[in-house]
Amino acid sequence: MKNRILVTGATGQVGHYLVRSLQAQGHEDVVLAVRNPAKLTHSPLSYCRNGLR
Repeated sequence: MKNRILVTGATGQVGHYLVRSLQAQGHEDVVLAVRNPAKLTHSPLSYCRNGLR
């Protein structure tokens, strides 16, 4: 069973590199918790804003 990975602060400096690294390693079930989706520079599979969905 694959685990879903939740990254909080995905638009911050550390979160940005963490998401890139997870994508490069082939992780596909990554959920990003962000305040402002417009700041995303990567292509997430899904993101949540102001709470989890």
